[in-house]
Amino acid sequence: MWNRRDSGGGYSILRSASTAPISGAVPGQPERFVFASEAAYKAEPLGVTRIAKLRPLQFESEMDFVQARYNMVESQVRPADVTDGRIADAMLKLPRELFVPKNQMPLAYMDECVALSTGRQLMEPRCFAKMLQAVQVRSSDVVLDVGCGTGYSTAVLASLASVVVGLESDEILARLAQDLLSQLGIVTATIATGPLVEGAADQGPFSVIFINGAIGVQPTSLLEQLSDGGRLVAVFRSRERSQARVITKTVKAGIASFSSRTAFDASIRPLPEFEAKEEFAF
Repeated sequence: MWNRRDSGGGYSILRSASTAPISGAVPGQPERFVFASEAAYKAEPLGVTRIAKLRPLQFESEMDFVQARYNMVESQVRPADVTDGRIADAMLKLPRELFVPKNQMPLAYMDECVALSTGRQLMEPRCFAKMLQAVQVRSSDVVLDVGCGTGYSTAVLASLASVVVGLESDEILARLAQDLLSQLGIVTATIATGPLVEGAADQGPFSVIFINGAIGVQPTSLLEQLSDGGRLVAVFRSRERSQARVITKTVKAGIASFSSRTAFDASIRPLPEFEAKEEFAF
C-alpha cells in the first residue's frame, strides 16, 4: 500500500515493500518519493513514470543524502572561508542529488565537478560557494545564471536573490531544470533557452550575472546587460592561470566603465561557448 505524509519539504510517499516492485527499485525495501505539493501528488499516477519524472528520494540501502549534504557544507564550504551564512543554509537545504543523473547521485556531494552532458557540469561545492560569496548576491538582486544545466545553481541563487533567470542553450537540460524548480516549489526563478554568449537582454538588466564554468573570452554581450553597479562573476582562463574574478559595471553621464578584481585561484571545466578560438600563424 501507499502511505502519504507531509515531510516538511513536500509530500513524501512511502510505498510498502510488500507490494509488487517498480522497475529500478530495491527488492524487499520500501521506496520513498517526494512531491512539491499535495496537488502534484494527486496528479501523478502510480507507476514507472514516477521514477523517470521525480526519481526516488532515498532507499534504505542508499547513502544518507541529508548527512552527505551536511558533510559537504561543514567540510567543503565553511572551511573555504565562506562566511555568508545564507549560502551555507541554501546549500544545506537543497537536495543536490536531484540535479545529477541517477547513476551519479552518490557523487553529488564530493568535492569535484559532476558532468551533466557535453559541456555542462554541476560545479564543485567549494568553488561554487566561493563565487557566490565573491559576487555578494543581495536579496533585491535580479540574477542571470548562465549555463545553468539542470538548475542547481539557479535554485540556490533563488534563495539569495529576488528574481533569477537561468539561461541554458541545451533544450533538454532547460526543460529538466524548469521541471525540477517546479517540483521544489521555487517560484522566483525561471529557465530561458538560448545561446549563452548572447545572454537574455529581454529579461534584463541584471544586477548579478553568474557564469557556470570557466571562460576564455571576454563576455562582452553579458557585460552590456549589467545594470549600473551590477557584478559579473566567472572563472577566467588564460595560458598562465585560471582565476575567479568579479567585474563591476559603473555608469556615469551615460558612459559605462568596468572594473575587475580577482577573488581567488580556481580550476573548473570550461563552457564550450566561451572558449577562446585558436589562431594559426603562417
